[in-house]
Amino acid sequence: MVSGSVYRNSVKAGNTYNVSLLLWYGGVVYHQGTGGQFYGWSGSAWYACSDPRLGVTSADGTTIPNASYIIDKAGAIWTVASGVVLRNNASVGATSNVSLLLWYGGKVWYRATGGQFYVCNDVDQWLPCADPRIPVAAASGSFHGVNGHYDYRYTPAQVVSIMRNMGCSTYRVGVTDDSTQLAAVVALAQAFQSAGLTLFLLIQIGMRDANGALLATESAAYSRGHSCGVTVAGALAPYGVVMYECGNELTRDPAIILDSTNAGTKAVDFSNANWPIMRGLMRGMMDGVKAAQPAAKCGINFCVADIDAATHFRARRRNTHRAHGRAMPAGPARRFRAEQGDRRRFRDHSARHHLSALRLFARPGAAVVCHTPAVFLATPSEYATRVQRRRSSSSSLPLVFFFVWTANGVSHVARRTQRLARRDCT
Repeated sequence: MVSGSVYRNSVKAGNTYNVSLLLWYGGVVYHQGTGGQFYGWSGSAWYACSDPRLGVTSADGTTIPNASYIIDKAGAIWTVASGVVLRNNASVGATSNVSLLLWYGGKVWYRATGGQFYVCNDVDQWLPCADPRIPVAAASGSFHGVNGHYDYRYTPAQVVSIMRNMGCSTYRVGVTDDSTQLAAVVALAQAFQSAGLTLFLLIQIGMRDANGALLATESAAYSRGHSCGVTVAGALAPYGVVMYECGNELTRDPAIILDSTNAGTKAVDFSNANWPIMRGLMRGMMDGVKAAQPAAKCGINFCVADIDAATHFRARRRNTHRAHGRAMPAGPARRFRAEQGDRRRFRDHSARHHLSALRLFARPGAAVVCHTPAVFLATPSEYATRVQRRRSSSSSLPLVFFFVWTANGVSHVARRTQRLARRDCT
């Protein structure tokens, strides 16, 4: 070390300055700057890290006092000095009169001398809260389910605990066929199966390749969706997962919605040219899931107000017809039913009745559910020119979910649902 810089064999090793300490530990060279930050040598460059002598991530429930420091999952070191919370020797947000610092559930919390707890959010703001170690049962019926992500810092056991404390039964989480994502979600599924909770899987792939380019054809999109569906369902079926949401807000891809500021309530809001790619991906995911897990229930969500996109779902008739010049195999007609067991069927589904049935079954923030065999999507122009009548079928069919989210739509849909619930729903 010369003049605050690190040298290896008399040659400067990377870009270093203000070095106060050089350390050999665990077969790796580290240095510490005068500001306290540690860096490790990768063999070609320096990377920021914590002091390796302090150990790995602190155990859940570690507190200051008792411990002299806390290490979070990012390797940052948390301490308390003069009643103020520090991270890597720099203050975090506005804190004062700190009597206890706590590492719990992948978050940092502190208690002020007056007894109030605060939790640090992702933008270094401290939000008032209760002591997270004391379970508080949610009022019955407050929640049905919540949405999460595979890379949350909570362990599967912690997610289960959070779900139970909130009174929730269902957890929606997105995943692709990436091995890292899939391993994390499989671990969640195992924990949920043991706990008797429901994991609602979102297969979260889009219509673009690794370079961001739109998939070239409907066939290519179908193959991508099918491959992912088979992989995801094959990995999760052994752990009690039965519901799969095949695609997330695909109508909001700029290749599909022509102007994202539009509500998606008109056929002209969507691209006829690219519609088959979305259709292929959706069909591929559903067919892939069903190939690996025939009893699975498959769904699709449409967010924002893409009501017209939802109306372009069509059932196959008992003959063969064409979409974009491609012959589609015949299949039984479509039937609708409500999510919680209503089996009332709609026998007369013109374009107008189709949308009415869809809205009739919607709930605020919930799904409209219909049974469809091997669904495919018509383009907006095809749907506008072909009015279909659908007849009920007694065959076993997969689920498709439609979501309605606009403010005006929600208030209207909620009123229709209440009337239906009193008359027909379980």
